[in-house]
Amino acid sequence: MKKATILDVARKANVSVATVSRVINAQGGVKKSTEENIIHAIKELNYVRNAVARSMVRKETKTISIIVPDICNPFFSEVVAGIEKVAFGKGYFTMLSSSNESKKIVQHVLERGVDGVIVTTADESGNQLKELFGAGIPVVVIDRIIQKYEVDTVIIGNREGVYEAVQHLIQEEHEEIAIIRGP
Repeated sequence: MKKATILDVARKANVSVATVSRVINAQGGVKKSTEENIIHAIKELNYVRNAVARSMVRKETKTISIIVPDICNPFFSEVVAGIEKVAFGKGYFTMLSSSNESKKIVQHVLERGVDGVIVTTADESGNQLKELFGAGIPVVVIDRIIQKYEVDTVIIGNREGVYEAVQHLIQEEHEEIAIIRGP
């Protein structure tokens, strides 16, 4: 069975595509009876909006790519969960990619026509991300400072966090304090 288009809905409801679009996008200016007729046609045809077609018209995909070096790392799963929550609340879809520090992933992401990229990398030189920084789309780097490129960056204050934790332990009168960390 062929997927219904906005044109199919317009024909079924005996209205213009623009009128269907106004109803779908809740722009108003459509008589209540006409709107109900369009909604009935949408349900009857099982019409689902085509995000690709919509992105071509609006010149935006409402998609943010998230690139992490290793999706299995629990740190990144927490970060991604937070990004997705905020992005979804703002009407954006997220696309998650595990780069394994490969330059190929950047090309794949750019081919998808995303509106922005949030990326973290273990490579502080930023060499595998070079094409990303010159692509003309917003990029935010998290958890690393890449000196080579002028790019928006979000980092965790690790030193400040450790300092505050140690100060707290000292105030609690602990005398033997150790830290266990990753490589």
